[in-house]
Amino acid sequence: MAYNESLARAAIKTVLDAVTNIGSTHDYERFADDWDTLISLYQASIGTDPVVKQLRGWNISLAGIEPHEQETFGGPGATGTVEINYDYRLRGYMAVDDASASEKTFVTLTMSLIADLDAAAPLHSSNMEDGANGNFYGPPVSSGRFDFRMFSDVLVHYVELQQVLKEVV
Repeated sequence: MAYNESLARAAIKTVLDAVTNIGSTHDYERFADDWDTLISLYQASIGTDPVVKQLRGWNISLAGIEPHEQETFGGPGATGTVEINYDYRLRGYMAVDDASASEKTFVTLTMSLIADLDAAAPLHSSNMEDGANGNFYGPPVSSGRFDFRMFSDVLVHYVELQQVLKEVV
């Protein structure tokens, strides 16, 4: 039985990377021993004239895997299959800038990401047995609350999205 978690994660990352001005994206949670390094991991250059450096980034984290055995009807030697639910968390961060109404920008980026995730064919295949080819079944994205957090020593907008993807192996 082969799990295709890395392909599921890559499919989500592909959607993240395609959102204009989404910022720095990582396919796992990033950490660093010192604040400057941590901030540099999530710093992005936004715009063209002028280019603005801003703490703006996303990461993908696997929160859980839930296997469910499926019954198979057949004669002697018939084997069952397992439905695997991959429970991902996508966490977004963007530095607060009250003068530029950064909350509105962050909400717009997040809503664009949700729309793109919900429209991405590899994340919503009708064939749950096609994970080896990078196609998974998933319900629409669900969202937690928007919030403020301290990211190192920077006040940021924060959101956590949940994307569940399923496959049969």
